[in-house]
Amino acid sequence: MPDDSHPDQMLNQEGPSDLDVILSEGLRDRVTRQAERNLYLGELRERVIKSLSFAQVKSSKIYPEILKAIQDPRASHVLLHHVVPIKLGSRYEKPARARGLTVTYVSDPNFKGQIGLVVAAADAVDVENIEVAES
Repeated sequence: MPDDSHPDQMLNQEGPSDLDVILSEGLRDRVTRQAERNLYLGELRERVIKSLSFAQVKSSKIYPEILKAIQDPRASHVLLHHVVPIKLGSRYEKPARARGLTVTYVSDPNFKGQIGLVVAAADAVDVENIEVAES
């Protein structure tokens, strides 16, 4: 009967060990989640209620979908990309602060994409359509 605790016998196993599989999946998940955070201003997609592109934030229009998202009881914070001028960001910052949400201007050279504003929850909300359509 083979001794399962002997290191040489453990090295001769066929295929990856359960631990190798778990570590591999965990590392892949971490990379995927970081890429997701880089798209949504540091937030996970599953927590985003609504988002605006840079062009939308910089336009003269105030998007009612964002004001509605700010009023959503699940909303906990608003993230604005640091390149958004404070004058433009304040259109969403003021109602968010009035509702008690945290508002943060964020900056990271790893941020990718065109997202300029995110209204997010503290927990997963699984909103299917998070992007406000151009009108």
